[in-house]
Amino acid sequence: MTPTRSLLKAIVAKIAADSGVAGLSTAVGGRVYLSRMVDRMAGASTAKFPYLVVEIVTDDPVGELGSKAAGETIERFRVQFSAFDASDGNSPDTCATVKDKIVTLFDRSTMDMSGDGYGTARCVREPGGTGPRRVEQEWMATVDYIFVFV
Repeated sequence: MTPTRSLLKAIVAKIAADSGVAGLSTAVGGRVYLSRMVDRMAGASTAKFPYLVVEIVTDDPVGELGSKAAGETIERFRVQFSAFDASDGNSPDTCATVKDKIVTLFDRSTMDMSGDGYGTARCVREPGGTGPRRVEQEWMATVDYIFVFV
């Protein structure tokens, strides 16, 4: 399995496991997608809200200077989590709540990916993020993380 597939698999599993009453998976009704095309394919009027999109924005292997050992490459990925809602008048609040749950689940966390041969992925939140803000007929909030295999 490639590092990209392994990372996405681990992220989706981590979200799915957070399925308690106050969990991230519960907050989006289990609707976690790897592409925003879900609402474009279904048509925005039939998309189920809220939902979460997880996308790898960059795949940036760090070479010799940033490596653990000479000649060894460290895999580093920027992943964007985007919460969308257009279900009712509370959409901005829903997006803000989902964003908070993402931060609670992923900030300074690690994911064991040794079963796929990649060791541990460390999660570090990038400054910024957006929203909630209005995008077309929906509300959106985003948060970005750097995932580094250590």
